[in-house]
Amino acid sequence: MSKKPPVEPLSTDVIVPVVAIGASAGGLEAVSQLFENLSSTTGFAFVYIQHLDPNFESQIATIIGRVTAMPVREAEHEMRIERDYVYIIPPNKDIEVVDGVLTLSPRRPQPHIQMPIDQFFTSLASRQREGAIGILLSGAASDGTLGLKAIKAAGGITIVQDETAQFQSMPKTAIHEGVVDFVLPPKGIAKELERLSHQTFLFRLTALAEGPNDVQTPDEDLKAVIQFLKKSTGVDFTHYKVSTIRRRIIRRMLLYKLEHLQDYIQYLKQHTSEVDALYSDLLINVTHFFRDEETMDYLKKILLPQIIKTKTAREPLRIWIPACSTGQEAYSIAMLILEVLDDRTPGMPVHIFATDLSETAIAKARHGSYSRSEVMDISPQRLQRFFTKVDDQYRISRTIRDLCVFAPHNIFKDPPFSRLDLISCRNLLIYLDNVLQKKAIATFHYALNPTGYLLLGKSETIGSSVSFFAQLEKNYKIYVRKNDVASRPSFEMNPRLPATELMEEPNRIPPAPKSGATAPNLDSLVDSLLLSQYVPASVVVNQDLDILQFRGSTGLFLEPLPGKASLNLLKMARPSLLFELRNTVHKAHKSGESVRKTGLEIKLKNKTHQVAIEAVPLKTDTEERLFLIIFEEIIASSVPEAGLAGVRNRRIKQLEDELATLREDLHSIIEEQEANNEELQSANEEIISSNEELQSINEELETSKEEIESSNEELQTINQELQQRNDQLTEAYEFAEDIFATIREATVVLNRDLKVMSANRAFYSIFRVQEDDTEGRMFYELGNRQWDIPKLRKMLDEVLEQDAKFVGFEVSHSFPEIGEKVMYLNARKVIRQHSQEAILLAIDDITEHRQVQRMLAEQEAWFHTIVDSAPALIWVAGTDGRYNYLNTAWLGYTGRPLQAELGHGWPEGIHPDDRQNYLARFHVSFEKRQPFSSEYRLRRHDGEYRWMLEHASPIFKSDGSFNGYLGTCSDVHLQKTLNRELDLRVQERTRELHTNETLLRQREEQLRTLVENTPDNITRWDTDLRLLFANSAFETITGAPFESSVGKTLQEMGIADEIAVPYMEKLKRVFESKQPVNHYYSFPTETGEVSFYTNIVPEPDSDGIVTSVLAISRNITELVQVQRTIKETADSLQAVLNSSPASIAYFKSVPGVDSIADFQLIICNQKFANLNSKSISQMQGELASHLFPTQWQEGMFDQFKQVVETGQSIYLEQYDQSHGIDRWWGTSIIKYDGGLVMTGLDITSLKHSESQQNQLLQELNRSNDSIQALASLRQHVKDRGEFLRRASHDLRGSFGVIQGAASLLDLMDTEEERSQMLEMMQRNLQQMTVMLTELLDFARLEAGQEQVQNIAFDVADLLRDLGESLRTMGDGRGLWIQIDGPAQLPVEGDPVIVRRIAQNLLINALKYTETGGVTVHWGRDDKTRSWWLTIQDTGPGLQPNLVRLLMDYPVGNEESYGTSESLSRQNSGEGIGLSIVKRLCELVNAKLTVEIPPDNGTIFRIRFPVSESHPG
Repeated sequence: MSKKPPVEPLSTDVIVPVVAIGASAGGLEAVSQLFENLSSTTGFAFVYIQHLDPNFESQIATIIGRVTAMPVREAEHEMRIERDYVYIIPPNKDIEVVDGVLTLSPRRPQPHIQMPIDQFFTSLASRQREGAIGILLSGAASDGTLGLKAIKAAGGITIVQDETAQFQSMPKTAIHEGVVDFVLPPKGIAKELERLSHQTFLFRLTALAEGPNDVQTPDEDLKAVIQFLKKSTGVDFTHYKVSTIRRRIIRRMLLYKLEHLQDYIQYLKQHTSEVDALYSDLLINVTHFFRDEETMDYLKKILLPQIIKTKTAREPLRIWIPACSTGQEAYSIAMLILEVLDDRTPGMPVHIFATDLSETAIAKARHGSYSRSEVMDISPQRLQRFFTKVDDQYRISRTIRDLCVFAPHNIFKDPPFSRLDLISCRNLLIYLDNVLQKKAIATFHYALNPTGYLLLGKSETIGSSVSFFAQLEKNYKIYVRKNDVASRPSFEMNPRLPATELMEEPNRIPPAPKSGATAPNLDSLVDSLLLSQYVPASVVVNQDLDILQFRGSTGLFLEPLPGKASLNLLKMARPSLLFELRNTVHKAHKSGESVRKTGLEIKLKNKTHQVAIEAVPLKTDTEERLFLIIFEEIIASSVPEAGLAGVRNRRIKQLEDELATLREDLHSIIEEQEANNEELQSANEEIISSNEELQSINEELETSKEEIESSNEELQTINQELQQRNDQLTEAYEFAEDIFATIREATVVLNRDLKVMSANRAFYSIFRVQEDDTEGRMFYELGNRQWDIPKLRKMLDEVLEQDAKFVGFEVSHSFPEIGEKVMYLNARKVIRQHSQEAILLAIDDITEHRQVQRMLAEQEAWFHTIVDSAPALIWVAGTDGRYNYLNTAWLGYTGRPLQAELGHGWPEGIHPDDRQNYLARFHVSFEKRQPFSSEYRLRRHDGEYRWMLEHASPIFKSDGSFNGYLGTCSDVHLQKTLNRELDLRVQERTRELHTNETLLRQREEQLRTLVENTPDNITRWDTDLRLLFANSAFETITGAPFESSVGKTLQEMGIADEIAVPYMEKLKRVFESKQPVNHYYSFPTETGEVSFYTNIVPEPDSDGIVTSVLAISRNITELVQVQRTIKETADSLQAVLNSSPASIAYFKSVPGVDSIADFQLIICNQKFANLNSKSISQMQGELASHLFPTQWQEGMFDQFKQVVETGQSIYLEQYDQSHGIDRWWGTSIIKYDGGLVMTGLDITSLKHSESQQNQLLQELNRSNDSIQALASLRQHVKDRGEFLRRASHDLRGSFGVIQGAASLLDLMDTEEERSQMLEMMQRNLQQMTVMLTELLDFARLEAGQEQVQNIAFDVADLLRDLGESLRTMGDGRGLWIQIDGPAQLPVEGDPVIVRRIAQNLLINALKYTETGGVTVHWGRDDKTRSWWLTIQDTGPGLQPNLVRLLMDYPVGNEESYGTSESLSRQNSGEGIGLSIVKRLCELVNAKLTVEIPPDNGTIFRIRFPVSESHPG
């Protein structure tokens, strides 16, 4: 690779290159980063277009000036652009660039769509073309996309910000439209601009002129690129303007940083996708609606009405728009036509053909959907009439789309449309050279009607093709067709080939000239040839011998004919030259070499001229073959020959030469004629063959025509139904749209990218936003990103991905202008038109509702606070007299819960004596709606009734209607009872004193009597442990009077120390601990040992000091003796339990929180303790859960609990191998005295005896089975004998019939009678054959000779074939056969046996069914791994005995199978077939069941097993 060329500074006479930067929300931060990383000496001028508030003073210039060293200015009108300057768009202005000067204009008012970025980008593209650079940064909506498209179409560079953009709508929309070259962050954009600033040749390209004579010859590398494109795409760009192609290729090289065309050629070969990108760049798809408004206005007002006026009633209006791009031109003309037809001929057929090379553009045109920026130039009236808004797109209405037909088409290769009234080809010819321009004009002339019109672009003309068209209107470039010249357009009739099959045709492109040479054009080629070799007069003709150019003086050889002007060589040549001219050109065309003819004579004005002609083929870059015809006058030799002989000889010589030449020509013609005859003969034979084929095809077409006519009628009916459905859908869609626009809730529709597709009026009204600032933007980017809620993002993603929905998601947010909003969000996924997924998001504004709720809650809380703070008891009753409110004071007073008091529960607190009077007064006042007061006693929370004074008044609403009562209660109990208490206090006090005194005396007497007479010893001791008091029982025990013992200790009283000391220690402990103490002691007496129990309690004074203790002693001698007796009894009982052979234990239940928690062992015998390897004393108190841990978890606890709760005993037998010994245990559990007794016994020997008994019983049962089998065998032998007897009887009967018929055959007189006898004999013979076959089958089965095969087969095919083969038999008896089952059922088994089973059952069913028919079903059951066959007839039903035979079990209720004579089958032969079926089923392990429905008929069900190796 060569070194990079040095950077050349841009000259001052070149227009300053402008870099246009567009942005909206979030763009200021991005552009600041861009300038911060950009050099201030790039040589570019920067224009920054920002969406601004028209009433806001912009500070952008100041902000950007802080991050760049370049001067930053706010743009002014007619300000000249300078290098390395930054210009900022001012508020409320639109900006454009014209000849290096910025022009400002006021912004157009609403409802015009404001697109300032698109406007400036488009202006820059039209002025700077390939040198334009457009940059689109962060922003909402779609502004800038159309401008970037214009810049890219002009050959400029387009860049957008990547995912670093704070708002993604504008960049993503441009990327989606495919108009972006680079997607970079702000720093990357700055780096790319630095690189582009060194590509100075890019901006010099804008100075290249593209005039009508801009004809350049491509160099070798450029031609290589063009040829590569032709092979890959099939489109030849050879005759496109070289400067345009070169600039487009250089633009692609810039994108990939390539410096030489050779490098780019290699890149093309290595990256096939780049071929499509270059092809797309060369197809300049730039258009917009109603381009050139003045021309469109002329079409609507003058030209289209003029064309329509010349049309008859049903004659169609045909229009062709070649190079239609994305369809705006075609749809614009369609709109104009509909507007014109509204007032004239609304029923006229209109056919608009729109074609283009780009299939991508055609696809978009067919869909007819355009962005907001693409329709901004359309008037609101047309937008409303001809467009339908679908989300953030505007789609052409169906009426307009039906008028237009879009198709890919190459006007230079494909046949054109014909009989056209108008061709609109604008801005195509400017990209073509003269060769293709002439070819296009000739094609248009051929395609138009004689009165057709051609519409070209502003900068286009018909050039040198003035013979085809005349200009009708100079200002609008409208031409009318000339009819005095014949056009011969050349186009290929070959089918389109895919890109992989496109091959260069031989001899189509001439070999490339040597390096450094340029291919000469037509003029230079002819001139150089004439100057070097041919001086004589000459003309250049094409294949049709039309003269294209004249050279030299041709008057001697050519002369125009009178009449219509023509440049055809044969019409202008002298008559004597016509034949030789045609012959010479033909030879030159055939051989490809020069052909010369001499010795021709021309007689002109009585003078003979000797002429020679020569035809020379010309090699050009075009596909058309051209010839140079050279005329030369030959002057005769001046040397005379003697006499007439010389003249004669010269004449003879000339004639001989001509004759030889004629012979050669004749010989050549004869050979060609013979070859042509052979070809004609072959063609004739082919034509005859083709004629026969065409006749056959014609007959088929006639049949197809009838079918198509029938189908057409059906299609018309379907079309009408579809049209009706479409109308209904349209009506439903419009109705839904009306509902969407009418509902009060704000509703938004989001697409899969969560962009706002549409919103209703309520949304714009509630949140005070504009439609232009909302639709097309990300939902999270609206406003100040108030919808950017992480939880909401997650929920919306779930709606899309999981088809979920959410309802009532509450959001609160403070909006800058409208304040705090509280909203409920509801969302779900919906499917819109064209199967587009979207989210329907409904926003319910509940701000006012919440404010009212808050206000009501505050008022209610305020009321409750006041009422609850009042000391009085307050209640409120409704219109039904039921209390519905009670304040806190009331509830606190009564101590009852609110629910118990509300309604009619409050009277329960009134004293029973006062309740009825109060309720009567309450109801009377309530009915009269009058206030009332009342006194009653109300029970307080402590149960006391207190007097209350109540005042109640009715409550009325603002409208005067009754709303209940309000009552207040005051506690007047003190006032009420004060006087009464004061009056009774003295009397009561007096009575109380008297009564108390009497009672005191009585109690003292009773206490004294009790103390003195009780058998217990009662004593009182002081702190010195001396006796203070003793009753008479103490005197009896000690044997000393009280007076002698008082004031003494026990030792002083003479009590032994072993009794006195422990007793006195207990007394001392009570004094110290102040707690009661128990004391046991005993001592011997003459009658035996005496035991006492003493309870010693402290007696504290008012200060809590224990000054004395009281001791009460009771004689428990008898109790001790009883306990001793009980122990002896228990020991005896334990000995009895230990002697028992069973293990015995007694458990008591242990109560839990709600029920029994466990069982505790109270007593057990030694055998039970031995089971646990413990002693009896160790076992007592153990819990059952510890003794039986395993059994406890297996249900023992539930069994114990069941016995205790129900009282029912349980007996269990358990097998035990725990100690290596097989044992059986029998356990009995019974309830006893609130507990349970568990008894266990080893029953192993008993179980062994039981087992031996069971074995003996089984032997007995087997003997009984043998006896029954023997009886069954005897019955089977008997049945078989009966079966053979009946079969023999049937055979003998059939033989008798045959014998009788044979004997009568000779006695018959007529042939008809003999035929009847023969038929009867044949029928009986067939019956005998079938019966003998069945007997043989039965015998083979009985003998066990039947072999079973196991192969794979399709049982569905087998059963269908069998059914079809027996259908004739059914038809003969007037019966139907219905076959139903899966189309295929592959199984493994014996197909012969399966067929015999089905055949026997089918033949029997057809034989014994009189009316109706037989149904055959089959299928598979994957659950049971089997397949089944069901055969059902409508006959009289099978006999019960045959059912028993087939089912192998006795029929308990024969009535269910039908025992009447009408259900029995009389033919005894049936049993053979059914017996065979039964045995065959047994062979293949199939299960046969028989059902006899109540309404006659028989159902045979057979279930066959499915093989494991082939589960089907």
